[in-house]
Amino acid sequence: MAVAEYHLVGHEHADHASALVAAMRRLATNRARMPAALYELMTAAWHYDPSDRRALHDMRVRSILVRESATPEPTISIELTLLGAYYDRELRMTYGDVRRYELGLPACAEQLPPAGSHGDVLEDEVVVLDNGNVVHAIELSRGPILEIAFRGGFSWTWADVTS
Repeated sequence: MAVAEYHLVGHEHADHASALVAAMRRLATNRARMPAALYELMTAAWHYDPSDRRALHDMRVRSILVRESATPEPTISIELTLLGAYYDRELRMTYGDVRRYELGLPACAEQLPPAGSHGDVLEDEVVVLDNGNVVHAIELSRGPILEIAFRGGFSWTWADVTS
């Protein structure tokens, strides 16, 4: 269940460019309320350019690692690794102080190829909620939307894929 209203995620667009402009405008408006590294990733010129090998479009989920700290006041962090569309690189994103996350495969996913996959990244978008949570939503082609709501730090890095 979506925790926010999205311009890109979960929508078919006759005019994708207008939806992207609206999402970018919302990012700029909320820049001070999100980690600088997240803003940098989301506004990179290559991010939404499907002709660029670094674009998230068509990447696949490689792994999702959820960690809960063993402290008196535990916190959750998530490391999400996406495999590049050309299988030559990974994008690793780490979210700190995670407040909520959701990922599931709908029942209809069993009928869609390829079996055993979340599918390709179609869109991703960031929204800052009134309660201060930053939500990174990633729509996948097999139906699920991965949503990570967090308040802590964010980092991302590239890694080459070696066999």
